[in-house]
Amino acid sequence: GQHKKILFCFTFCFLFDFFSQQTEREKDSGISWSEVVEMAEEAASSLLGGSNKRFCFAREDFLRENFDVDEFISSCRRRVSLEALHDDLTVHYKALKNAMMELINKDYADFVSLSSSLVGMEKEIGNILVPLGQLREEVSSVKGSVDSARTRLESLLQRRADFVKKKAMLERYLVISQKINSIEQLLRLDGRSIAGNPVTSGDDDAEDVLERVTSAFNELQFQVEQAENSAFVLAITPRITAITASLQSGLEKSFQSGLTNNDSHRLHRCLRTYAAIDRTSAVEALFRTSVVRPQLSTVISSHSSLDAIYPSVIDFVNAQCTPLVSLTSSFHLSPVASASSDSSKSHMANIQGIDFLVNAVWPEVISLLVNQTPTIFAAGNPDAFHSNFKKSMQFLEDFERICGTQASVKRLRGHASYQLFMSKWSLPVYFQLRFQDIAWALEDVLGGSLATHQVSQDSNFRCTAAEALWSSLHRCWSDSVFLQPLAHRFWKLTLQLLSRYCTWLCDLQLEPETSKDGTNSASATPPSSRVGSGSPVGSLPMCASCKQLVAVVLDTDELLNRLPTFLSHSIQPRLAAWSSSASQISDGMLESRLALKQNQPKLNLLISDFLCGGCLVHLDGVRTVPRLYRHTNRAAPTEACAYVGNVVRRLQTFSEEYSSSGKVHVHKWCDGALTSVCSRYKALVSDVLLSVKKTEDSMQRLKKARRSLAGNVAGTDSSSNSLELSDEDKIRLQLFLDVESFGLKVETLGFQMRDTKVYSDLFALVQPASSLRS
Repeated sequence: GQHKKILFCFTFCFLFDFFSQQTEREKDSGISWSEVVEMAEEAASSLLGGSNKRFCFAREDFLRENFDVDEFISSCRRRVSLEALHDDLTVHYKALKNAMMELINKDYADFVSLSSSLVGMEKEIGNILVPLGQLREEVSSVKGSVDSARTRLESLLQRRADFVKKKAMLERYLVISQKINSIEQLLRLDGRSIAGNPVTSGDDDAEDVLERVTSAFNELQFQVEQAENSAFVLAITPRITAITASLQSGLEKSFQSGLTNNDSHRLHRCLRTYAAIDRTSAVEALFRTSVVRPQLSTVISSHSSLDAIYPSVIDFVNAQCTPLVSLTSSFHLSPVASASSDSSKSHMANIQGIDFLVNAVWPEVISLLVNQTPTIFAAGNPDAFHSNFKKSMQFLEDFERICGTQASVKRLRGHASYQLFMSKWSLPVYFQLRFQDIAWALEDVLGGSLATHQVSQDSNFRCTAAEALWSSLHRCWSDSVFLQPLAHRFWKLTLQLLSRYCTWLCDLQLEPETSKDGTNSASATPPSSRVGSGSPVGSLPMCASCKQLVAVVLDTDELLNRLPTFLSHSIQPRLAAWSSSASQISDGMLESRLALKQNQPKLNLLISDFLCGGCLVHLDGVRTVPRLYRHTNRAAPTEACAYVGNVVRRLQTFSEEYSSSGKVHVHKWCDGALTSVCSRYKALVSDVLLSVKKTEDSMQRLKKARRSLAGNVAGTDSSSNSLELSDEDKIRLQLFLDVESFGLKVETLGFQMRDTKVYSDLFALVQPASSLRS
């Protein structure tokens, strides 16, 4: 296979050399190397039946300039075996061989005459070598001449550009010199003194001279900026400085004269001149130092209260700044003055770029307040700080309203003195003092003894804790405490106060009762009042009497009813800026109300346990019923025992005391207590009946034994007493009368006991004894 590959490559090399040497011949015959390849491809396709998919390689790979045999074979071996590659190369070789034979046969005469066509070619090539060398030398000489001429031309053009630049600079120097001379003639300056010039003399034509000087000075400034750092400019700098000083002095005198005489025409021309020479900050500083500072310093130093300072500042602005503001803004401070001078100012356009209120009046006001009245920013006295802050913010609103335009207000709020003024107010310190005052006031009440009082017109709360909470909530949002920048902090404090009250409710426990002999009767109370109180581990629970717990529950209901109105009327109007967070604010208050409601079941259970405990103490009388009739020959009972009245007495007293204030709650508490009492009553009755049943069975067994020993005599004796109730029946009858009386007494309190399951189960235990009643 190796010799075939060599032959294949040799064939390609032969064809390439042959056709590369026959360039002219190809033109005559019209045959090229690409045509040979196409013919080889056509021959290969015809040999393979027109299919190109059988080869494991692309036939175009042999036409690449960087074709490498080793790389070609290694790449093919990754796809097919060497045997398959050998077969494909053999077929392709045959196709190329056939194509070459067809090409030779087609142009056989050209192939035969090839050697004769090349005779004399070397002589012709030698004849043209000498002319070509001479032509090359001539071209090189011309190229050198052209390069030299180009270099000389570029040098001349550069010199010409330098001359043009210097000429322009000289012309600029001439213009600067002419402008300086012209301005000095107008100002009558000798370069050393500014005295005696018409601008500062106060003549009638000073305004016209100012305008002419201003126009020339603007052009002078432009030309000087173009020739900056040149020796000429440095040499004439003293003259320019003298001109600037003279012009500044003249403008200042003209401005002060216009203010003194209230000459709006002169002020307008003067301000227009300042704007034209880009010295607006100079006229603002002049107005601040010559007018604002002297008058406001006197005003602030002569008054110690902000109630007098701020109105005086507003009056000063309306009185002294009205002419200037009307010339520099479309907004007029004094409508009356504006209407009276409309005819004289109709031809005067507003001068842009000057803002006396923002850049002259406001910075001086803040500077004087900070330096002369620093105590207004002290937060040590919260009430005074609150009053000063409110007055200052109202003054700020009035001043922004005087500014007139949104652009002026925006410049005011971005001014450094505005930021300084706002940073002087120690709002976090103020809130911390208010937080301590409000939070500790509530904490003192919640941490002390629980006190109650009667409901009055001033307060609908019965407990000092709820009253303190409500007072604290109102203080957070009262006009004397609340500040708008601290709205988010006061809202957080509101939620914290409600959370603290909820924690206090969770810690409440029922204080143990003391019996008549002075011992603690907590053991008689149900375990639910002592276990599962929900107070945090390690906290000290507060003990409260039943009366206090009732007051707490009723006050909690009052709070739940008041909080929605308090939110809508007191909180949300102050949080109007938080319109995007309105739903979150409502959700926060809702969560606080839910937390209050979650503590009510625990308090209701404590009250019900208190009532139940007082009833259970007397319910032990059920155990004494068997002793009343066993072996006592007492007559059959006709009425309930006395303990039944004692069991119901606490419920009756409690219901009468609180029926007017919380009838719904009283019914709930009593119902819970009655459920526990009936359950306990049922257990006691069941135990007594079970004991009676056992005793009765034992007696019957004993009687049967006696009858079997004594014969008929015992039988006749027992039959003689069969008409009387036995002791066990009397006990059953007594229990029936007690349960029935208990139900009737409870129904007088407004409870339908027969409809409740727990009482129905109790009554079902004793109902069989109803037939024993005579």
